[in-house]
Amino acid sequence: MGDKYHRMRHPVYLVGLSVGGKVYWVATDRQDLSAEEIAFIYSLRWRIETLFGWWKRHLKVYHLISRNPHGVLLQLLAGLITYLLFLLHCVKQYGEKRPSIRRLRQLRWQIRRETGYVYQIRVEIHLQVMVLLIFPNISYDHDDHKKCQANIHAIL
Repeated sequence: MGDKYHRMRHPVYLVGLSVGGKVYWVATDRQDLSAEEIAFIYSLRWRIETLFGWWKRHLKVYHLISRNPHGVLLQLLAGLITYLLFLLHCVKQYGEKRPSIRRLRQLRWQIRRETGYVYQIRVEIHLQVMVLLIFPNISYDHDDHKKCQANIHAIL
């Protein structure tokens, strides 16, 4: 196999497998495994690829955070736990036992809107703290928050 610059240095065996009437060919250098074992291993690999494809499409996980097996396992478990929590939410909130992708996207946008709102509140609070540090003569009354906001907006 390969062109004249990239030749294989060891023998490669071609194993054919039939799945659903379609024939697939797999090249392997594993002499110690039978064709059935190689077909089984390939089917397991395909299931893993299918799982990661689903994970990327529906949970929007595009890359792995870690490259070591423990880190990959933790990220995979966190994603699956998140999905199970989503399923429980859909059963409780909407009575759906098999929620649609549309429902998942709807929840994701809802979470983004809510976290964006929290972020805006934090930015506003930090802005107020910065203004109070720059202009120490502004009195800040904890009970009269609107008065403090009016003073800050008047300065800005």
